[in-house]
Amino acid sequence: MLQEMLWGKAENETNSGDWTRYKALNDPESEECLFNSPHYHGFYTYTLFQGQK
Repeated sequence: MLQEMLWGKAENETNSGDWTRYKALNDPESEECLFNSPHYHGFYTYTLFQGQK
């Protein structure tokens, strides 16, 4: 889900080393995946608003 949000569009704005690390931390098949750790707890906030003039 997080990959499909805005963060997934950041690949072109991030250096390749950081992007590779980001993908490893978020890939369920990776040994480094944060979400597979029993000690990982994460919260994210996603706000959407629209202004109209």
